[in-house]
Amino acid sequence: MNKFIKICLLLTVMLVSACSERTINTKDNIEQKQSSISLPENKSEFMKKSDVMFSDDKATLSSQENDKLILPFKIRTYDLRRDSVEGVSVAPEYVNEDIIAFDTLDAKEEYSFVGTYNKKSKVYKKIYVAPKGKITNSLTGINKSLYWVEYDSGLNNELHWSIIAYNLSSTTKKIIKSGITKNETDPPILGVSNGHITWIEYDFLNEKVISKIVSYNPTTGKEEVIAAVELDESNGRNGVFFASMNAVDEGFIVHQSIFDKINSTKKYRVSFYPNQNNTHPLHLLEKDRVIDYTLGGNWFVWTEEGAIFIASLKDGRIKYRFDSESRKLTNDTPVIKNNFLFYRYAINQIFVVDLNTGQRMPISSNQTLTSKLYKSGRFISFALDDDEKNKDVIKMYVLE
Repeated sequence: MNKFIKICLLLTVMLVSACSERTINTKDNIEQKQSSISLPENKSEFMKKSDVMFSDDKATLSSQENDKLILPFKIRTYDLRRDSVEGVSVAPEYVNEDIIAFDTLDAKEEYSFVGTYNKKSKVYKKIYVAPKGKITNSLTGINKSLYWVEYDSGLNNELHWSIIAYNLSSTTKKIIKSGITKNETDPPILGVSNGHITWIEYDFLNEKVISKIVSYNPTTGKEEVIAAVELDESNGRNGVFFASMNAVDEGFIVHQSIFDKINSTKKYRVSFYPNQNNTHPLHLLEKDRVIDYTLGGNWFVWTEEGAIFIASLKDGRIKYRFDSESRKLTNDTPVIKNNFLFYRYAINQIFVVDLNTGQRMPISSNQTLTSKLYKSGRFISFALDDDEKNKDVIKMYVLE
């Protein structure tokens, strides 16, 4: 079962010095809408032959490096003075038209807080400080509201958590859900899909663990269970456990562990629950050591140590594969915008791939610390932090 979630330390953003704008090999005014997912015409026949869509590692098309790749996006750069956020590392977890928001942990002072930065007035504001013994994590947002998870900081068998909604206009907060997780299972990690807040939640019934995909509608205040599975842990493990999830515009991608007590087997599967028909998931991949994954338009992407795979949902084939310089370093947080894929290599650099051509180039230099990528509607964001070369400033980037 998943180890207790590591504190997502240092994921945050703000800025206090000059906020400049620059464009890196970009074209303006080419904002295309993602097309709806188109599955293979022979999907039903294909799924009879195999219960997963992608079963090998071979790419059908060649890929190449192109340092002059043209991107149809603006990249806005913000310089954040480190002392404005009390010296902690930061990353832009949520971005809208007006603000950049983050939550972070001050490890020295041992407290968590949430802050916002107004992109127009350049004013930084600390809007919330967690009570002693609590940690904030997994911040996201929809329009004028922020959402984050708050949970116990101690490594206890029972972990109490709450999901908090914060209204940026009225500066009021409320708890929309609370619960308990046990036996080193993770508290909720929030995502956004189709205007809803989403997370995985666990119920513990005797020696059974029930995993649920939950979708919360901010407009109505109602929640819906999208899917639920059961893992029986009495006298061995038998059943299914939802380990992690990535919410995307089109639905929910779930990484699950499947235990068969009779045959003494365990396998890992990545499945997609589309918003339009979430009662019939599409099983995409069965493979050990998958690190991260995403889906957008007609593309499915997953990462492993030393490699990233880009597959087409139209024909069920892997189109491109990029091998890293080191087989031991990870690729993670893949994000798709229009027909471009962005992802992080190790914790040092951001790459972009043109999905139409298979051409790839870095869009950031190799830094001491590069944050994860975050997607907030039409915005993609990340931060570069090289305290050896620049002790005073953290670079924040927003693609739009």
